[in-house]
Amino acid sequence: MPFYELMYLTTPEISEEELKEIYTRVAEKITTLDGKIRHEENWGKRKLAYPIEKQEYAGYRLSYFELPAEKLAEFERHLKEEPRIIRHLLLTSSEEDLARYQARVKELAAMAQTQEMRAESIVTPRREERIPERVVKRMEPTPVKTEEAPTKEKKRELTEAELDELLKKNLL
Repeated sequence: MPFYELMYLTTPEISEEELKEIYTRVAEKITTLDGKIRHEENWGKRKLAYPIEKQEYAGYRLSYFELPAEKLAEFERHLKEEPRIIRHLLLTSSEEDLARYQARVKELAAMAQTQEMRAESIVTPRREERIPERVVKRMEPTPVKTEEAPTKEKKRELTEAELDELLKKNLL
């Protein structure tokens, strides 16, 4: 039986009870279509990269399951008909993908427990923190000496003086 990965987003303003109802309805639909749920995980409410249906936030839910290929279209139709699911992504996956995902989650949990990774290190550092100090020093602009660089006024005086000489020669 084919293995699938499903990520779906729910509207943010629904209550916890309604959210649990959506989760159970999706799980029940998988089981009624002769599928087996292998793993489910709630990622909680997160900010979207761009607004979807004028929503800035959404609830994320990840599921790994097995489902007969001929029943996939019916399951996807069920996801589209649910008004509180604003987006979904259904991918063909494998048991190895699930095992890799679970191993990575365990690894991150172990790292957090042993204090090797603080919560601040998960957040992307500011640009200044990412650039080494030696590179920042090279990026600073070098001062320009004013004596060497000709100014526009000097250029204008030279051209005006030359014009005056030319005019005198032509008029005489």
